[in-house]
Amino acid sequence: MIRLLRQNWIAALGTLAIILLLAAMPAVATPFLLRVGQTILFGAALAIAWNILGGFAGYWSFGNAAFLGLGAFAAGIFQEHGGIADPQLRFLMSIFAGGLASALLGALIGYPILRLRGTYFAIAMLGVALVLSELSSSVDLFEGALGITIDTVTDIAPDVYFFYAFLVLAVVALGVAAVVRYSRLGYGLIAIREDEDTARMLGIPTERYKMLAFVLSAILTGLAGAVYAFSLGYITTSSVFRTDLSLNMIVYSLLGGMGTLLGPVLGAALMAFLTQVVLGDFLQIHMMLTGAIIVLFVFVLPKGIMGALPVGPRYAGEDVEAGNLALVSSEISPVERGESSAGFLSVRSLSKHFRGLKAIDGVDIGISKGSISTIIGPNGAGKSTIFNMVTGYLQPTAGEIWYKGSRIDGMATHRLSERGIARVFQIAKPFHGLSVYENVLVGALFGRSGAYNPTEVAVAALKLAGLMPLAGELASSLPVGHLRRLEIARAMATRPQILLADEPCAGLNPTETREMMDILSKIRNQGTTVVLVEHDMETVMRISDQVFVISAGKLIAEGEPRQVASNPAVVEAYLGKPLETSGAMDDLDQKGTLS
Repeated sequence: MIRLLRQNWIAALGTLAIILLLAAMPAVATPFLLRVGQTILFGAALAIAWNILGGFAGYWSFGNAAFLGLGAFAAGIFQEHGGIADPQLRFLMSIFAGGLASALLGALIGYPILRLRGTYFAIAMLGVALVLSELSSSVDLFEGALGITIDTVTDIAPDVYFFYAFLVLAVVALGVAAVVRYSRLGYGLIAIREDEDTARMLGIPTERYKMLAFVLSAILTGLAGAVYAFSLGYITTSSVFRTDLSLNMIVYSLLGGMGTLLGPVLGAALMAFLTQVVLGDFLQIHMMLTGAIIVLFVFVLPKGIMGALPVGPRYAGEDVEAGNLALVSSEISPVERGESSAGFLSVRSLSKHFRGLKAIDGVDIGISKGSISTIIGPNGAGKSTIFNMVTGYLQPTAGEIWYKGSRIDGMATHRLSERGIARVFQIAKPFHGLSVYENVLVGALFGRSGAYNPTEVAVAALKLAGLMPLAGELASSLPVGHLRRLEIARAMATRPQILLADEPCAGLNPTETREMMDILSKIRNQGTTVVLVEHDMETVMRISDQVFVISAGKLIAEGEPRQVASNPAVVEAYLGKPLETSGAMDDLDQKGTLS
């Protein structure tokens, strides 16, 4: 961790040095270089604002010019009708008005538009920009068709004045982005980008976090639009509601490194250098050459400049005390298996219908506290559907779900995580762009971790899963067996009281399966109730305290493994023949782990 902090401090000091150099630039730079500097700083501020939503959260917008244009017109209207005589105060209040107007727009449209994803969200934002562009040219208040003249009264040269204005703007945007990136909000946004469903299961309030990112991006873009309006001196609809400005924000982030802190700044600097310095004399073919360079750059450096730079380890744990496994244990201690079966987790007459299909039909299941319970059944029987209803991804058609004496059906997924319910999905869903440690840290930052130190909780969860040696590796580099462990570690970092694991042994070889069963047994013995969906009957017989059998959406049997394995209805519906259980059961030692 010390090494990681040292790397961040080095980056921060380097950035501060560059800012100080830029602050001294007007003393020696020519007017041309000052204009290039303004272009870079303006583009950097816009790209940083876009990157908070598009890079961190993964919600690409093709219409951020809506916020830029609204900020510009709000500043222009305020300086004309605000009634403030002092020119400097009028300038500052007009900039504030631009940011406020964009914030209000973001708050107004954020909730409905953020329900869209991917291309639909991007195109919807483009539509917002086009609607505002049309309104600004037709509504008298905006005077977009005729334009608004904006006066700037200053004692210093305009080039120098606006260079400093754009510098302050870019520094503020970078500071906001840095605070976001290294906060719970930043990790939550990255989790949303990587897999929004998994993010909700870890306790992240995805709707609220997306809204925060959207409004922050809108505010910063609106502030940039306001400063831009003053630098132009005269604004019209066509000068600020420009689609090319929206696309530039994406291009700058893409070239510099999407989702990184300094990537948008580097991208803006690179494009300004290319367009105004290198290609400035080739006006006839300017756009064609620029486009060709962008395409070539994306092919050579698909992750941008920052993605091509060597980075240190994502985690260095030499200063962290040995993980205390009790940090990821349940508060249920000592384990009292079988106690309060119906009062811990139960589904009562639970049904889920998809039009005419009865996926689940009147199922009753009671999970004993401190046990390992397994739900088995043929493919399509409805096992995962039960998990989806318990964890809030699906709402029951009928029936009730009770947890620790309270009814929880209809509760939001992230609220269930906060109450101590964790889930591991059938298909591994790691956050590929984060390290193993960062994946688990996301779980520790949310869920039921409470006042515990997130770093200590993450380390404890990694130790539980045997992943500490791989803590600094990218999750995308892990093989299937380690990905399954990572899923368990991340879920346990939320400090759950009950863990729902959907086929945690799928794709594992016999050795990995045995190790996974040991981990699950250890989790149970530390006090966390475990519920599995599993197909491997040998695994079921070895590890389960109680088994529930689902077939065609109905519960056909329940009981201890030996009883279920010899049940004629189970044999007919699922096993095909009676299962020999004695060897599997004898392999369990008294501690509940495999010999």
